Amino acid sequence: MPANVETMFYVGKMPWHRQGVALKDPPDTKTAIITAGLNWEVSKVDLYSSYGTTVKDYYGIMRHDNNEVLGVVGKGYIPLQNSEAFNLFDPLISSGFLEYETAGALGKGEIIWVLVKIKEKGSFEACKGDEINKYLLLSNSHDGQSAVNVKFTPIRVVCQNTLSFALDQGETTRIKHITSMKQQLDDVQVAVENICNIYSGVEEKYKLMAKHQISNAKVNEYFDYLYPVIDEKLIKTQSQYIKRKINVGIQNKLIRNFEEGFGVKELGIEGTLWAAYNAVTEFIDHPIDYKLGDNKLLKRIWFGDGEAVKKRAYTLAIGYLGVA
Repeated sequence: MPANVETMFYVGKMPWHRQGVALKDPPDTKTAIITAGLNWEVSKVDLYSSYGTTVKDYYGIMRHDNNEVLGVVGKGYIPLQNSEAFNLFDPLISSGFLEYETAGALGKGEIIWVLVKIKEKGSFEACKGDEINKYLLLSNSHDGQSAVNVKFTPIRVVCQNTLSFALDQGETTRIKHITSMKQQLDDVQVAVENICNIYSGVEEKYKLMAKHQISNAKVNEYFDYLYPVIDEKLIKTQSQYIKRKINVGIQNKLIRNFEEGFGVKELGIEGTLWAAYNAVTEFIDHPIDYKLGDNKLLKRIWFGDGEAVKKRAYTLAIGYLGVA
């Protein structure tokens, strides 16, 4: 497959990036692994210098199906196989509490992900007609650059925006690739159903945001916090000029999204904090210059700077509400 998505499947409606193997119904775990193209394993292999000597205390992570080396790790690193990552959710898939939505690999397999939909009390409305579905996203790297992560990922149905949120506890379970990893994964599996209660607090805040009217001055302040525009009089370097020009363009797009974005008029959320927050998520998830196959965007919105901006947008919005 082109660009940054190596393999993936999806259930139901075609994703915005229009790629992957389509499935009519949610698969079982074995089918999910195969259809996602993740039925391969990795192992630690010795590294050698150009002189033929073994590199001490460092190893390569190699895919067995194509002998591709995905990254370099230290001696304490423990690989997590793709099948083991899927097995984390398997009991909850079998019980009907969760179902697979999509899964796949980025790059050459450096990052794999599994997105599962929560079925029990799996959605709510921020306002009448504005449905939010509840998901869990598991990601694992084979390049030694990140830990195993399980995090909550709400998705707004009207536009498929991924709504990131920043909380002190429970939002992300992060597990390092070390000896105790397997026990930590077992603990996560037991705790997932209870941790899902975190959504009740998020649901209430989304509803408050949808009711909270915000002044034009506050909207401008909100967007400027996320994408600051330096005063022209203070510009001293070419890089500052370029950054200012870029952020002016971004803020103009955010204003358009705030006034005319997905569901703004149809759902009656004009002038609300909810519209301002979703102007940001829409800008990140649905760039107007998106080109088919440019799936670096998927990495950006789930794992990169796009996710970080959305978390800041959420935190700032909650500050405007004046709630904890």
